[in-house]
Amino acid sequence: MEARLTRRGFLRALAAAAAAAAGAGLLDSGFLEVTRLRLGLGVRVAVLADLHLHGPPLRSIAEAVEHLRPRIVVLAGDFVDELTPGLGGLPEWLSRLLPRGSTGLAVLGNHEHRLLESGRVGLRELERLLEEAGFTLLVDSTVEAGGLRVAGVDWAWPPEGYRARVERLEAEEPRLVVAHSPDAFHYASRGVWASGHTHGGQVCLPGARSVVTNSVYGYRWGLYRRRGAVMYVSRGLGEMLPPRIYCRRQLLVLE
Repeated sequence: MEARLTRRGFLRALAAAAAAAAGAGLLDSGFLEVTRLRLGLGVRVAVLADLHLHGPPLRSIAEAVEHLRPRIVVLAGDFVDELTPGLGGLPEWLSRLLPRGSTGLAVLGNHEHRLLESGRVGLRELERLLEEAGFTLLVDSTVEAGGLRVAGVDWAWPPEGYRARVERLEAEEPRLVVAHSPDAFHYASRGVWASGHTHGGQVCLPGARSVVTNSVYGYRWGLYRRRGAVMYVSRGLGEMLPPRIYCRRQLLVLE
């Protein structure tokens, strides 16, 4: 995780905090929290961030999404990572998260990009796997879906790389913009935004008060406003290195 801390330092701190919390009985039970926000979209959108498919119980997530009956389901990046046990089952896994009649969209996060860079999977293959599950991949592109104009921002590092992408996408006037990293929002001027990446800090104080963040610009989780834009950062649904501490899994619903 790129961060203000080094990746190694962050993981060491996380491991130490997790070990201490385990001894104190503070580990999160895995309870799924559904957060619903009315932001004038006129369409119900379920945002599934940071699934990290190898840990979270898909059944409970799928049941929650089915109950909500969203018009659009968006995978907001890091749906897989380096620990995902094979990608051949991806269509079967992800198709469970797309209720009949819903439109599926997806953006890539830092962990998908690590898989691409390692050569474990190619972009076209990953796009094909998503399509088999019913999801359309948005790579710095815009699409009309469910009566809503949606833009998807691809992962960038360093985050200054988001500036030109965001300016170009905003010129296409999307109502909803989804970016895995909230740092893309630093260059936003309009629209409703949704992101993940931070895991809400993953290791939190009571009340989900974040201790650290891997956002360069300091975003943690929750609602943020910038000029004419508003963004919600989801705490996400999974993790690479469990457990979460005082940081419940979060399914975000925008309307």
